Amino acid sequence: MDLRRAKVRILGEEYTILSEAEEDYIYSLSEEVDRKLRELGAGMPGASKQKLAILAALNFADELHQAKEIKDEPNSVSTKIGEVELEEKLVNSL
Repeated sequence: MDLRRAKVRILGEEYTILSEAEEDYIYSLSEEVDRKLRELGAGMPGASKQKLAILAALNFADELHQAKEIKDEPNSVSTKIGEVELEEKLVNSL
């Protein structure tokens, strides 16, 4: 388990993140979080950073939930790919 250290800036504050993930990935995530917080803050002037963080977390949770629902739909691309792969295996076994 090799932890990498990445310094990121979110809403003007610096955070040190320890992670096994690549630094570029951590920077990308932090930029997305910063963008979401600033977007929410623009629509809610005077809101505390804590309130913005909670709303951003809810937004990200909603996006994740919707993505999981799409992935699990019977007609989703990943489901169709799995069905094609299964059919291919069946044909190849004949």
